[in-house]
Amino acid sequence: MQALHPLKQTQQFLSAILKTIQTGQVDSKFGSAIETGQAMAIVKKALSLENIELCGLHCHIGSQIFECEPFTDAAEIMIRFIKEIKDKTGYETKILNLGGGMGVRYIEEDPIIDYAENIGKIAKKIVSYAEDNG
Repeated sequence: MQALHPLKQTQQFLSAILKTIQTGQVDSKFGSAIETGQAMAIVKKALSLENIELCGLHCHIGSQIFECEPFTDAAEIMIRFIKEIKDKTGYETKILNLGGGMGVRYIEEDPIIDYAENIGKIAKKIVSYAEDNG
């Protein structure tokens, strides 16, 4: 049997680890998938429990994100889901937390971000999506 080179072993190990910590995947360990109906089932269960108050929804799209589009894409998906919840249950979501993080410039190659401008762009899209979805 041929022994693996240490670098190949490290690559295989890191590849396996990265698969377990990915976000934004249907089978991610970091949440419940809207696509499979799991998230709706959890919402309905929470709404049915006497001592639980569902206040809102949270999604996490990752961190060190330097563009606005991933946040606006997430907002669109979540606002459509909020509408679906209201249509199916009558519940009006009070809080939407678009988790994740805008990039921080750790190295020179990282872009410089105008956070206020980006937050303004994201907020404008959220308002538009919310108006379109009632």
